[in-house]
Amino acid sequence: MTEENAIEKTNEEVLQMAKQLSGEFSGIKVPFIPILKINNTKEKKIVDIEGVKKEVELAAKKGFNVTTKGENGYDTVFFGETLKGGFLKQRYSVKSKYKSEPGFYSREFDDFNEKINLINPQDKNDIVASGTYKDLKEMFQTGETNSMGKPKSNLILSMIIYIEVEEKIYRLELSTSSKNNWFDYKNSFGDNETIAGFETIIGLKEDTNGSITYWYSEATRGETLDLAVQLKKQMELAKFITDIKGAYSKKPNLDFPDTDFSVEPKTIGEAAQGVIDGDDDIKIENIPF
Repeated sequence: MTEENAIEKTNEEVLQMAKQLSGEFSGIKVPFIPILKINNTKEKKIVDIEGVKKEVELAAKKGFNVTTKGENGYDTVFFGETLKGGFLKQRYSVKSKYKSEPGFYSREFDDFNEKINLINPQDKNDIVASGTYKDLKEMFQTGETNSMGKPKSNLILSMIIYIEVEEKIYRLELSTSSKNNWFDYKNSFGDNETIAGFETIIGLKEDTNGSITYWYSEATRGETLDLAVQLKKQMELAKFITDIKGAYSKKPNLDFPDTDFSVEPKTIGEAAQGVIDGDDDIKIENIPF
């Protein structure tokens, strides 16, 4: 962002900045950063079979969907089969896995030891629970155990990968399932290199879980990037996130669009898809912050 562009503000933005600087803080407007997700949603189509119309399910189209926010709300469309761009930052969020009353979600966070608030999506003033990620997993145990014999929890932990694709920043939401290779990919960079210095290419592979066919991500490195340029972008993004955190700490009920609330928690009948949403038990110490 050039200095000239940095000071080009609308009248509304100038007003809000002036109110904050003069101590009349009443909230700020934050641009919604589009969300990318793997398309694992089957398509339904009406077909004519011997004169009888029937609804059939088609396999999910290979690729990623993008959710944007406009004047009329959220809109989700197909984005493309592969992502290629520059990695900027990794964050996390959690939400309820199974249908529950109330459901809950967290805002994005950076550290598993920080206090995380679980918010009721129907009433953002209602904090369902608070604690570290470990505390919350224990609070929301289902009474069942996973394939490793460890307690299952009604929490989906997602990684939020900030990535710049074609000069625009997106948030890619990935599961923490061991099926995808994100952690191995991130750890593949040696002491004298960094993930920020290379293009990150994210493609999809197909797998099955019982009768369910789904896509999961596979990251590889691409061409080298100008590290000085990438570092500047990382610093700008870090300041943006710090400003949001600071404002939120002063006024917790601000509606910052930093998490996707649009997807309803899954029903227990859909629990077989847990592998898609990170049902594997991931040790915190194995997650690079």
